[in-house]
Amino acid sequence: MKSLLPLLCMILSGAVQAQLKAGLDTAECISALRLGAEQLKKVDSLSISGPDWTLVLRSPEVGLYNRLDVWKQGDGTIWVNLRGTTAQSLSWIENFYSVMVPARGSMVLTDGSAVAYDFSDHPRASVHAGWTLGTLELAQMLLPVLDSLYAAGHRDWVISGHSQGGALTYLTTALLKRKQTHGAWAGTRIKSYATAAPKPGNLYFAYSYEHLCGFGWHHTLVNAADWVPETPFSIQTLKDFNPTNPFRGAREQLKAQPWPKNWVLLGMYGKMEDRLEDAEETFEEYLGEKLFKLALEPAYPQLQYPETADNLNYARCGTAVMLYPTEAYYSRFPLEQSNVFGHHMFDAYGWFFGVEL
Repeated sequence: MKSLLPLLCMILSGAVQAQLKAGLDTAECISALRLGAEQLKKVDSLSISGPDWTLVLRSPEVGLYNRLDVWKQGDGTIWVNLRGTTAQSLSWIENFYSVMVPARGSMVLTDGSAVAYDFSDHPRASVHAGWTLGTLELAQMLLPVLDSLYAAGHRDWVISGHSQGGALTYLTTALLKRKQTHGAWAGTRIKSYATAAPKPGNLYFAYSYEHLCGFGWHHTLVNAADWVPETPFSIQTLKDFNPTNPFRGAREQLKAQPWPKNWVLLGMYGKMEDRLEDAEETFEEYLGEKLFKLALEPAYPQLQYPETADNLNYARCGTAVMLYPTEAYYSRFPLEQSNVFGHHMFDAYGWFFGVEL
């Protein structure tokens, strides 16, 4: 009995913390949404859950108007919430700056400093340039804070964000998990919730991200009436396929057909292939270098155009939690083309969990 006394004292004093577990947790979903909604308020209007939550850090706005909050829950769990798009034009430019960059490389930030990053070990993985910039700007503040919290004994971390913040959630989670694979923060459990998030990278990033996180440790909440998770534009070309995909070798197979069948089929195949590649090149031109020169370079002269990846095959990733609208939902949130964010904001997502946000 005496041997149990120290353990009992630790439990009563709060020194033993609850541990995060894999799998969808409704209370965690609601907390993720509430923290995101809290980002839209002032600190002095704090209403997340009363004294059970302590704001550790509200960062200044950096780069293209990105910001994050770090919270400590009563049980010692650390929550990092990444803010979504603001009304600032450069915040929207971050979304449209959708040329892809390799998922492992280096990028020059708005202050002119070069930062190496690693989101994936897959050699063909690539990610959204604008959200990579936003993630790396915030990481310069976040990483030292997480080091301090780790040193203080906090081993449960939840990363969350809504909309653009959801895209940053993917990349921040990948950044932290990749650091873990190289020995950082041993024993730390990292879980994430991306709500109303767009697609963060290509299919190979999605594969590697899901493998990196493990089943049940990343969830993406999607309202089926919300258009944001459908973005950015995704264009799949032959070069995006795995090498063993028979479509990559279809030209040689068509050549082997007897004339004139081969001539007709090759002509049809060539038109489809060329039009996909032309569309990809057009998007990369306008949403890459031209957008950079028109909007980003004038605002941040020290910023440099990054090495880009030659693809736009955006894909959704993470374990999808489908919030499927019903007649009751549509009676509360009707489909109105004039209200473009009617199904995207926190009140619509909160409806599925029976909470007002």
